Parts: sequence; C-alpha cells; structure tokens
Amino acid sequence: MSARRDVAFVMTEFRYSERQACKLLDLDRSSYRYEARPEPIEARKLPGGTPEELSVEADWFAKI
Repeated sequence: MSARRDVAFVMTEFRYSERQACKLLDLDRSSYRYEARPEPIEARKLPGGTPEELSVEADWFAKI
C-alpha cells in the first residue's frame, strides 16, 4: 500500500501526472489503479455444500 501512497504524494507535491509518478516510482499504472472487489457470497459457500447438505452426507456415511 505504501507504493500507492508514494504515487499520490508525488502527484500532489510535485504536480506530476499519474503516468509520470508511476513511471518515476517504477510502478505499473494498473497496479496503482487496482481496487480489490469483495468476493461474492455465492463463492463463500462451504466446500461440501450447505450445512444441511453436509449433515445429510454425514448421516449417510455414519450408516455405512
């Protein structure tokens, strides 16, 4: 995160453009502009399914 802060500092204090500041600090502009997106809720599901599905599977394996 400090590289982004450095770019912002150079841009404000020395009135460099984003492109110039990134080039000066050897940082890709895409890295400077990158914003992480939160993971969708659907992708956060448990690896075996819902808790209900997992309990049904556990019951089935217990009977074996």
